[in-house]
This record gives sequence, structure tokens and C-alpha cells, in this order.
Amino acid sequence: MTESLNGLRFDIYERIQLSEDAASIDQLEEIELVPHMQALPQEDQVLLKGHLLLTGVYRSQEEPSALSQLEHWIPVEISLPLSRVQSQDELAVEIDNFDVDVLSVRSLNVTGVLSLRGLQVSAPQAPVWREDGFTVVHQAPVAARERQASPEAFGDVTPYRDRTNGESSEE
Repeated sequence: MTESLNGLRFDIYERIQLSEDAASIDQLEEIELVPHMQALPQEDQVLLKGHLLLTGVYRSQEEPSALSQLEHWIPVEISLPLSRVQSQDELAVEIDNFDVDVLSVRSLNVTGVLSLRGLQVSAPQAPVWREDGFTVVHQAPVAARERQASPEAFGDVTPYRDRTNGESSEE
């Protein structure tokens, strides 16, 4: 998903398998992808729900002179925060571009870009530090670094004595 100046864009990818009773594909003649979406208001978001309808006409391998119909529904569901939606009436889903590749006589790949229009494009101002960037370096004071490097920095430490069979650690 990427954000453009006037909305959001989503990549589309769908693999379609023809049913066993459908004619096998030899060549695509016509193909169309049309969005059918509705905006459903919810508590703190708007849900865009529907499908993309892929329809087409193709020549079959069995009868090259006859044309067969293709119809496939691609489900779509997009959740949007209410703060980004100015008006549900202004929301629009469009297909920027799409491509259909015939993989075999029984399968197709559909790829493309779906655009969502009618969103509030003024995002909150980015903090100043994100625009310019800065570097923070922390160094301990010289005296603190010297204490960390010396064994005396740990105070009065009594050496550890190993206990062996029958010996007591008390003196």
C-alpha cells in the first residue's frame, strides 16, 4: 500500500482457476475489471467492502470460432480510520491499471493497482526532528569513566574462596 497526493493505492493480485466444466482458454478477446464497493460506517472506522468484478470474453481451445464468457469476483475489504474520511459520499474506488496473464488453459493471474479517492490528505505535521534529523551522543564524564575502568570502582570486594570437602568457609 502506498499513499499518493489524493488517496491511497493498493496492489491487486488474484490467481483464477477455471472450473472443470468451463471451456479452456486459447486467447483472451476482451477483459474488464470493475469495482463494486460500499462504505459501511462503524464505531471508529469506515469499512469499504465489496468486490472487483472481472468479466471477459475468450476463444476456447475446443472451439476456436466460438466465444466463451469469463466472470470472476475478487473480494475486497479495506478499513479506514474516521479521521481520514471527510465524507463517505466522496469515497471512490478506481482501478488505475490491471493486467491479466494466461498461465495455462485453465488459470489466469490478475495484477493491478486499486486507488482509493476522497480521503483527507492533510496528515498531522511531522515532528521537526523527522524532517532534519539529528544525532545524539552520550559520553560519561571523565571521572565516571575512570571509576568504571578500575577495580576499586566496585568498592571493598572480598575474594571468593572455594570450599572443598570438609572445609568451612568461616575463619
